[in-house]
Amino acid sequence: PFSSLLEIGCNCGPNLVKISSFPDVRLAGIDINEDAVRRGRELLPGVEVRVGSAERLPFGQWEFDVVLTDAVLLYVNPQKIEAVMDEISRVAGRGIILVEWDAESKLGEIKRNHWCRDYKKLLEERGFEVEKIKLTEKEWPTKSWSEHGFVYVSRRV
Repeated sequence: PFSSLLEIGCNCGPNLVKISSFPDVRLAGIDINEDAVRRGRELLPGVEVRVGSAERLPFGQWEFDVVLTDAVLLYVNPQKIEAVMDEISRVAGRGIILVEWDAESKLGEIKRNHWCRDYKKLLEERGFEVEKIKLTEKEWPTKSWSEHGFVYVSRRV
């Protein structure tokens, strides 16, 4: 059970729309795309959707039970990923869920327009216990995602 969730890189909010069926959960989203945020506010009245950067999240420490990313961090430049992960872990009170590509290549390398990195290690370094779950074609029916995609479910220890 959780009572609050922040999605980083929420776009116009398709994940938040699905999660909004959970009763009594405070939802929020942040994205750098102003047009997407404007549309998200229309689609999700009562949900806090903001324009902003994952490098400087405008939220307090441990403000959300859960922080979620979905195909966002793989676009973050390697020089910025540590700051982004610090911010995510700062606002996540209980857990973090990342849906991202795994670092099957050399770290810092670009593979199919995505930065490669070890999210399990990045989360563990910030005090989280991590379960790494392979995405299958059933869950994400795109060949590249079924080959490289994982869900990282973590909880603060």
